Amino acid sequence: MKDGSAGGRGSKLRLAGVLLRNETLKARKRPAFWVLAGIFAGGVALVSVASAMILAAEGVDVVRRGWTAVPPAAPTLGALCLGLAVALLFAAEFKWRTARQNVIDGLSTDGFFAGKLLLWALLAAAVLALAWTLGALAMLAVPPPGESHAPSLADLQAWAGFALAMGVWGGAAFFLAAVVRSGGPAVALLLGYFFTESIAAAVARALAVLRGWETGAAVIDYLPGQVADRLGDTLLHYGGTAPPEVAELLPVSPPGFWPLAAAACVYAGTFAVLAYLNFRSRDL
Repeated sequence: MKDGSAGGRGSKLRLAGVLLRNETLKARKRPAFWVLAGIFAGGVALVSVASAMILAAEGVDVVRRGWTAVPPAAPTLGALCLGLAVALLFAAEFKWRTARQNVIDGLSTDGFFAGKLLLWALLAAAVLALAWTLGALAMLAVPPPGESHAPSLADLQAWAGFALAMGVWGGAAFFLAAVVRSGGPAVALLLGYFFTESIAAAVARALAVLRGWETGAAVIDYLPGQVADRLGDTLLHYGGTAPPEVAELLPVSPPGFWPLAAAACVYAGTFAVLAYLNFRSRDL
């Protein structure tokens, strides 16, 4: 019994290794992956260097902020690029019929779907690693004062918020790619939803302030895009407060990290489950 259990775990680990290798090779051959990686790296590098220079000029300890904190703009740009990458790379599997070919070659439909989930996680890990590397390298552009510090709880929370924000965007992209099965339309729907939600949320908040609808304002804060934006906001993790003119326009206090983290996990999990149900109900 024990040997059979160990053998089962071994086969699952081998399958995970095969899936990881396959998804890595396929992603590396897709131009969309490198284009988005370049956009993310260029944007974060420029903002990180500029931010480091400003902080150094103001006498702020840029070493801790550079080596352990999330680089400026990384969560917003990272969530966007990750969502686009997931949508394009996943949808391309159906366009080129590699999904069907994988099953013909002996990979089950569940195995194929697991590979796509692994791709999502792999891309998220790559974005986090690249963000940390860029933030650290940005410090080389400015002579850092003082000594380096170990990551604080706020830093760890900020990185977790970054990952969760990518979970929301990645989950939405994953679901749309599984349903639409075409990269262009999936990306258009992804961007269209989050753009529309952002405008609608701003209008709804204004109405909530005018009418005093505290419940409605609280619901707005838990929309997918709002959750992702808030989790990537440094004010949430480092104890900052909104400017007085902004705070006056908020009918209720914004939610804290843990409620937002729970909402992000629910969104990511729901998107994955819905994608799986749709995937299982259709032919490859």
